[in-house]
Amino acid sequence: MPNYKQTLPNNSDISIYSENPCDSPPSHPEGATSDCGPDEPPYPAGHVCNITCPVGSSGDTRKVCERGQWSGEDLVCEALPAAEEYDDPPAPAGDASSEHGEVCEDQCEDGSTEDGGDDMLECNDGVWDGCDLICTKDSNDPPNMDCAVLDGCDAPIEHVEVCNYQCEEGSTENGGDNMQNCNDGTWDGYPRNKM
Repeated sequence: MPNYKQTLPNNSDISIYSENPCDSPPSHPEGATSDCGPDEPPYPAGHVCNITCPVGSSGDTRKVCERGQWSGEDLVCEALPAAEEYDDPPAPAGDASSEHGEVCEDQCEDGSTEDGGDDMLECNDGVWDGCDLICTKDSNDPPNMDCAVLDGCDAPIEHVEVCNYQCEEGSTENGGDNMQNCNDGTWDGYPRNKM
């Protein structure tokens, strides 16, 4: 059979050798998923398999059947940052077991702000119903910038709060960002330079 070229979505060309199919799906790390199942071979030359990392991580790759082998970048999975974990809701007073229908309130520790989940959980047949409360750290003080005046940001700064900076009278902006964003206790944004 003749050779031919196929253009992939990223506009790169690959040579296809139609007489050499791939006999099995491409291998991938445990927990990763592929849109090419083990019961589908043989895969014709030029067939593309997409592989995705498992839940809790990020990354994906494409493999192309070429000359009876899978070519393409190997899958690299990177763990996603986990939300700060907190203990289960407190048990009712007296260490008694929770009763069906009982509601327990959860809250973020001082210095943290709710960023998802439920602050009220209900006991349902011995299991707490609801999503775990997600708390993110606040920041104490916004970063200092030379020749800048902070507009409307007082500590403690809550997660996702934005602080705006203005040049002092007689100063001019010289690059950077005039806003800094509190993101889980750290500041995002490139500090603005003043002259």
